Amino acid sequence: MVKGSGPAAAAGFLPTATTSPLDQSAMASFPKSLPVPDCRSLRSLCLAGGLSMVIAISAQAQSETQDDARADQDPAPAAAAEGIQNLAKAAEAAKEEPAMKELKELTVKESAFRHARPPHPTAVHSDDEAEAIFEGESLAAFRKEVDFSKEQAVVFAWQGSGQDRIKADNGKSGMLFDYEPGRTRDLRQHTVVFVLPKNNSWAVAADWEEIKAMILADKVKDASQLHSREVTIVTKDGIRYRGTEPMLDDLIKFIQENDKKIPIATE
Repeated sequence: MVKGSGPAAAAGFLPTATTSPLDQSAMASFPKSLPVPDCRSLRSLCLAGGLSMVIAISAQAQSETQDDARADQDPAPAAAAEGIQNLAKAAEAAKEEPAMKELKELTVKESAFRHARPPHPTAVHSDDEAEAIFEGESLAAFRKEVDFSKEQAVVFAWQGSGQDRIKADNGKSGMLFDYEPGRTRDLRQHTVVFVLPKNNSWAVAADWEEIKAMILADKVKDASQLHSREVTIVTKDGIRYRGTEPMLDDLIKFIQENDKKIPIATE
């Protein structure tokens, strides 16, 4: 039997306590890294049952602290799951959205050839419009490649240098088709067919002189300009041409000076 000693025992706050072999073993194995309760908590726990309870509660407190720390470091499972779902949706959308493609080795009817510079394309949105341009094996090949419920076609057919090219560039304002004239003087027939998503906007690149010529020829039904000096005209058959005016508002001035009744949209 060991009696309490010290001022607390003299005052009668601590009862006599018996130290069992179990308590001695627990005290010997008490981890140094565990949080130690303050004096009031320790005194209350001793009154309730000794040091064994102190060890058990302190160990539990440390375990909960470590669990909380691990939870703070690990990414939230909900956020990870949402990220995976977003990636899956993006992959599905990419599968459904047809990419632009170029159809090669197709021939068109002689009536489909244009002689304008830059080459004036033909927009194809239906099978009837395709029949007006293609025939025979080329029409059959075109039908296999194009789904008009999801796609549209842009057909360039012209005569020019054997080195003539049409370049496609997908920019901020949509797909831009740019004619690059060749340097050789041979005369060749060219057919270039682009297939792109149905809702994609597109235009043909044109320089300022070409834009003015189309305005003077009364081929333009409306126009627009941006603060960047980018101008767009839409011909009466629905083809967009895009270029750059030399100075801001040159498009407006040119249309007004030539008394053309063309609606103009501005920023």
